[in-house]
Amino acid sequence: MRCLVLIACLCASLPLAAEELYRWTDDKGVVHYTDQPPPAGTKFEKREVKVDEAPPPAATPRNETAAAKPSAACERVRQNIKVLEGSGGVSMDLDGDGQAEALDDVTRKRELERSRELEKTLCSA
Repeated sequence: MRCLVLIACLCASLPLAAEELYRWTDDKGVVHYTDQPPPAGTKFEKREVKVDEAPPPAATPRNETAAAKPSAACERVRQNIKVLEGSGGVSMDLDGDGQAEALDDVTRKRELERSRELEKTLCSA
């Protein structure tokens, strides 16, 4: 897995005009990918790289239906607001111990204000 991440990073850092890719392993066993030949005397593998000269895709018009639909996070915060505005009891894990504690009126009001601020951020489009 670490090798795949290394390969992806190295390939991403290669110049787009590169047409040759060299793969070699150093004396510590680290695999290198580069557009420059390895040090003299090093066994390596040379690969040809096809360069995509296609222009970037044109911006597509926004789908109005998709734009009108709120995100999942927005939906979740709106649901939380409904619960906090309701008359029933509300419990939350306030101290991170995995156990939900009943909210008192002050904490409930604070969480409602925090949720309304989140709604402004998450649901504005």
